[in-house]
Amino acid sequence: MIIFPSRVETADSVAAREDIDAHAPGGATLASLFFVPGFLLLLAMNVLDGAAYWPVRNWLAEFFRAELGVDPAWAGVYGPMTFNGAAFLGMLIASGVSDWWAGWNVRARALVPAIGFIIASPCLFAMGAVEYVPVILGCIVVAGMSQGFLDANLMPAACTVVDFRLRATAYGLLNFAGTTAGGIMTYIGGRLKEQDVPFSATFQAASGMILVAGLLLLFVKPDGGAWKLVQPSGVTFDKTADQEGL
Repeated sequence: MIIFPSRVETADSVAAREDIDAHAPGGATLASLFFVPGFLLLLAMNVLDGAAYWPVRNWLAEFFRAELGVDPAWAGVYGPMTFNGAAFLGMLIASGVSDWWAGWNVRARALVPAIGFIIASPCLFAMGAVEYVPVILGCIVVAGMSQGFLDANLMPAACTVVDFRLRATAYGLLNFAGTTAGGIMTYIGGRLKEQDVPFSATFQAASGMILVAGLLLLFVKPDGGAWKLVQPSGVTFDKTADQEGL
């Protein structure tokens, strides 16, 4: 006689089942993503983010060299290295803050990068308005950290508004839209420079796009059925009702 061990219900297994039950109603098709307001807001936001920050990162070294007279050996350090280092730091900070805040506010995944973008917008504008390198470096650090805020929260934010069966598709579309917009705007920034439009003007235009991106994130709200929380006892309760006023 063969004896099979009985299945033991744990909080994690209950959480997985509740996650499926919360999203099962309705169809899960690619087209259905474009009828989800929260996803459309994230998509528009990611297009603006890519269009703003890709040219900033890609042209920072040339900006320091050509427009500020920085030695080429240091231009890469002041530009892309500073931005990407700040983005990594911002990712570490934002991930912890978002996980902590999400304990009582389900919108934290969108609000954390929203705050970062709104703070970064005037810094991007200042990058194109001043010529004092230390000030510009400080602005680059703030802008880079705001990108890290989004990097840490884009997928979690998508999970709050998208059917669980389409999360990978949604995230792929978000990245595709952002990188495509970034590539196009990097090309446009280079072409404008050839027409004697300085990179400083491109950075100031980016500040407006980042501000709008941050404002869009303020309107991202979780799907009404997406937030059934599971207690260690296995008892669930719907947290969305507690957040309707947010």
